[in-house]
Amino acid sequence: MPPARPLAAALALLCCPAAFPSSSLPKARTVPSEIFVVPHYSPQTAESVAFASLQGQLARQGADSGIYIDNAADASGYRVWLSLMERRHGSRLSETRDLPALLARFAPRLDGHVLYDASAKGSLDAATSLAASLNAVLIEKSLEPAALAAGLKRLADASALTPETLPPARQAAARKGLVIEIPRELPASMRDYAILGDIRSFPAENSPAAEKFMARFPAGSTAFGWGNTIIGGEDDFVGRDSRLGIPLVPADHIRNLSLLSALKNTRPLRQPKTPDLSAEPHKKEHIVTLAFTDGDNPSWLLHDFATDPRWFGATGRGKLPLGWGLSPALVELTPAIVGWFYEKAAPSPDAPAGGRFLVGPSGNGYFYPSMMPPGALAEHTRNLAHLMQKADLRIVQILDFDSLGNTALWDHYLRHEQVDALLYCDYAPYDKGKGRVVWSHGKPVISARAMLWGGIQGCDAASIANLVNSASRDTTKTDAYSYIIVHAWTMSHADVEKLAALFAPDVRLVPPDEFVRLIKRAAPPAASN
Repeated sequence: MPPARPLAAALALLCCPAAFPSSSLPKARTVPSEIFVVPHYSPQTAESVAFASLQGQLARQGADSGIYIDNAADASGYRVWLSLMERRHGSRLSETRDLPALLARFAPRLDGHVLYDASAKGSLDAATSLAASLNAVLIEKSLEPAALAAGLKRLADASALTPETLPPARQAAARKGLVIEIPRELPASMRDYAILGDIRSFPAENSPAAEKFMARFPAGSTAFGWGNTIIGGEDDFVGRDSRLGIPLVPADHIRNLSLLSALKNTRPLRQPKTPDLSAEPHKKEHIVTLAFTDGDNPSWLLHDFATDPRWFGATGRGKLPLGWGLSPALVELTPAIVGWFYEKAAPSPDAPAGGRFLVGPSGNGYFYPSMMPPGALAEHTRNLAHLMQKADLRIVQILDFDSLGNTALWDHYLRHEQVDALLYCDYAPYDKGKGRVVWSHGKPVISARAMLWGGIQGCDAASIANLVNSASRDTTKTDAYSYIIVHAWTMSHADVEKLAALFAPDVRLVPPDEFVRLIKRAAPPAASN
């Protein structure tokens, strides 16, 4: 085995940064004309990491050939997005699992490989930063003989390095304003995108060291990934990032993002028009809107949300007017996929109600507004309003702690013309506000009156139907309006259909935008409770 190139000499080979389109998030230039579809063994394998790093480098170069990680038998959204590349861009697809052959094929486009040790904490993240700058692929120690045989010399050895011990020049040269935190058990996830954009990454954990690392990034930065839920809850790491002014875009299971970012959308994003539901509320009826949780999560939206019959892939979707959350990060990263969702949500004879999309909590990333530095929240909501305008979104879901009455927070959102309303949930329980409505800039912040959540007493369909069926019918008061949040991980579209079937005849189910319009017109602040 040849000796490793000294690290200082390796760093002297830094390649020029890729030229990305004008955007705060890096995107690949073009969809490749030839795509090798390789197996998604498991995010834990060294092979998956090597494939992901090769994918990122090819996307970074704008190469005519690319890598896509998926399984032929997978019926998730990743197959749908691959077909978009094939149909819209004419990409030729071929299945292969021969890593050595692909390394040899693309060796002329690469300068070599960076070695890492999968058993050493931080080694892969340090290697990723080096690989991005050295035009190299990531090779675990067990795979180095294959890499050398393919003609990929070792440029650097990151086996004993961590993100903190990288040379200061390399740390300073990485992209500003973005960071990736990925659990160690998912090493291949987002690895391609980290290389595409030269984005620093670190092993996700709830620790003083992790907080110190995150504190290096200024307020207003964005984090991709997820934290460690084995030790502590999600509120630990989301709270940490919120206090630092850094929204977290859930992305710990995402793959192929470097390639998906190249998908083009040829038309402006416009939500489909839903049937005319403009009739004014009657004095004696109760008005309900239902929306699913977890729309902030691109990992889910890109994977099985699109096709799984529990959610957007339900055969009954569109028969009831529902709200679906959407991550604004996808508006910037993959507008063609957002356009696909909008096309599928259009009303049809089989789906007369269509569907409406909302911004997932609590904006362009998951965070708690009450914990954000005020300046960071103001800047975030300005950028959010711009993204919402691009995507024809007008309502934001909020998740926070006992903050419903803190209208100073909601002013940051609702002062923007693009934002019509906020749908508020407390962290635990979601329905702590019991339907209370507060107002800011003449617009409502509407708390969940109930939550449909499996395994929690009083959150079943029968209990919620009893609550709604016995609630106020005076539509000049906010007591006659119920926002019901549906827990995505324990409830399905079929469960929502069962709930709707239990509503009394004088309960009217409407989509979220219509719900907001009715409550603003019929129960304005002077008349509301």
